Amino acid sequence: MGSSLLVSSVAKRLEGKVALITDGCGGLSAATAKLFLQHGAKVVIADVNHHSLPVGDGTSFVHCDVTNEFHVQSAVDEAVSKHGKLDIMFNNAGNLDRVGRGIVDCTQADFEHVLRVNVVGVFLGTKHAARVMRRGGGGAIINTASVCGVVGGVATHAYTSSKHSVVGLTRNAAVEIGRYGIRVNCMSPFVFPSRMSRSLMGRAEEDPMDDVKLHLIGKKLEPEDVAEAVVYLASDESRCVNGHNLIVDGGFVGRDNKVGQAAAYQVDQAVGQAAACQVDQAGRDNKVGQAAACQVDQVVRQAAACHVDQAVDQAAAWRVDQAAACNAEITRDKQVINSRRAKATEKIKETTKAVVPKEPIRELTRATTVIEPSMLAKVEDHRCTWRDVLLNGMKKREILQSLLK
Repeated sequence: MGSSLLVSSVAKRLEGKVALITDGCGGLSAATAKLFLQHGAKVVIADVNHHSLPVGDGTSFVHCDVTNEFHVQSAVDEAVSKHGKLDIMFNNAGNLDRVGRGIVDCTQADFEHVLRVNVVGVFLGTKHAARVMRRGGGGAIINTASVCGVVGGVATHAYTSSKHSVVGLTRNAAVEIGRYGIRVNCMSPFVFPSRMSRSLMGRAEEDPMDDVKLHLIGKKLEPEDVAEAVVYLASDESRCVNGHNLIVDGGFVGRDNKVGQAAAYQVDQAVGQAAACQVDQAGRDNKVGQAAACQVDQVVRQAAACHVDQAVDQAAAWRVDQAAACNAEITRDKQVINSRRAKATEKIKETTKAVVPKEPIRELTRATTVIEPSMLAKVEDHRCTWRDVLLNGMKKREILQSLLK
């Protein structure tokens, strides 16, 4: 009896809860809705299509384009109006652009369309679910991300970017609205049989994808396996799990990390070798630079010495010029002095002629003194006057003085 009650309790992990699922007609949404119903939840499907609805009591449908905020708000309000509350929001709507195109061939329109569905849709679902969950005392929001949100090089640029954004939005919202008792988590599945996975891998619509194996021997990922992860995040079993990205990939990301680590190691080695090469080159460049600097110093010193020599030569020439100018001035001064002296001599001669007759003076000098021949030559050359001769050779100064008075 107790065992039966325990099994019954475990089997109804979502008993009394109300869940809203976007893109409820897809493979994962259908599997999740079915599992939600089995665990006792009321399910509202929000999608743009009305066909292929999961069959079961407690399921309803509301038309919703997740890129239209009014539609999302109306879908949330419809769930609350119908069931009185909203406990679980599963943002599962997603889109994938055409595979096989490089980034150069991607159009902005295609890129933005994927982000509108995969990112804006999750944002609007989280926003309006939080709006009503705050009033209800809490809830659980689960967003569908992907292993493409953890690693690169698996899907298209737009899809990969969108799933990275979902992981970031999940963690950020978890921090903000966790204080209201609202847990926000996401789960990142590997490829499993679905419309999107077949499109990504270029498979036919009904391909069971049996050849896609996990790294777990004998295991294959099915939509129900991913739905079980969603149920866990929606249930009270994960009441302390918030801001978490639950990866459901059978070890794909772990293997890819090893590959990435090996690649990073190779990159590091290449970078290290390149850095060492640059260091060696820099060392050689330094030697060349030192030699060049030495040559430059020599040239500078030579130029400086040349300038000094030029300056010395200029100074010497200036001094020579100055000396020549001084000599010229001295010569001019000498000429002026000689001219003045000549004029003075002429005046003395004239004065002497006027005062003392020439002949008596000669006779007087013969009688009174002996005149040196050199003095007579000087008189003849006009370098001295008879007065000088008389003053020089006269023995009797008194007679000359009386004659010259």
